[in-house]
Amino acid sequence: RVVEASGNRLIRVVFEDGNFRSLIDQVETMGCRCEGATKQLFAISVPPAVSLREVARLLMRSELTWELANPTYEDLFLF
Repeated sequence: RVVEASGNRLIRVVFEDGNFRSLIDQVETMGCRCEGATKQLFAISVPPAVSLREVARLLMRSELTWELANPTYEDLFLF
């Protein structure tokens, strides 16, 4: 059970070729935290002070496979 939500948002990213350092450096510079489960699967924690839209734009330009984990796409865009 969640007592109080932190406001952080979570994004999952798949690096098919394992070449992640450049993008991880960019999102960390934006103020996000990153954690790798494997060399290909990473989680990006986006704090409330960082624009989710800007992080998403960076990921869209990267052409990587990624998804919003919390909040989900449905939470944001399907009412």
